Amino acid sequence: MSISERTRKILWAKSGNTCAICQTELIRETEKSSDNIVVGQECHIVSEKSKGPRANPNFQGNYDGHENILLLCANHHIEVDSLTEYYTADRLREIKLSHETWVKITLQKKPDSFSNDKLNIKSLSRIISGKNLLEIINHADVFDFNHDDLNSECEADLVGDFLEELQDYGDIIFDLSFTERAKVVLHFDEKINELSKNGFYIFGLRRQVNLFNRDYESLGLFDGASVIIARINHPGIFDNHIIAKFPTVSRFG
Repeated sequence: MSISERTRKILWAKSGNTCAICQTELIRETEKSSDNIVVGQECHIVSEKSKGPRANPNFQGNYDGHENILLLCANHHIEVDSLTEYYTADRLREIKLSHETWVKITLQKKPDSFSNDKLNIKSLSRIISGKNLLEIINHADVFDFNHDDLNSECEADLVGDFLEELQDYGDIIFDLSFTERAKVVLHFDEKINELSKNGFYIFGLRRQVNLFNRDYESLGLFDGASVIIARINHPGIFDNHIIAKFPTVSRFG
């Protein structure tokens, strides 16, 4: 077996993109390449290999489960797997619990703590009303919508129709009368409740988007409305916010 994509998302989200020992950021920007450098490594607390670090033939858990993996920088991964008499399984579990608790408390106090403008990592607030939603899309130049993987045609219809309708109103909302806007607010109140009943939360953010043409020439900064529909159990959700990574380059045309 190997670490699943879902487990990996949970691990990185709960770790706040930081090493569990030194808290250094594990995704870094470089001027030498358009790609970011990943310096984080996933360390097994109990190794599946018989002669691996902290191997235990009586281990009953999932070797590749979130509870058996620690997110570390490369230096501390080497140290942890070299000094196994000091870094026992119990000690690493304590380090993991302490670090993930620190990340959770930090995010609850300040939801944008792990945001990174250079890497386009943002904290989006949960949208609980149609009024909040229209404030985000009103007068936006660019619509940036995303959603979790969908499991059925019913979910595809529910989420797809919502986002299509949202973009349609985003294009005309400024031209509506006060009465018409009030009715739109009530309409999206119902839509938000419907999504919630089906296991989805909505998160949104108004942000500046730097658009580039197909030749990677900058077209300038534009007002963007970012909306994410995520499952209630999405690993990136902390309290009433979600941490999301956006593309560093947005191309147009």
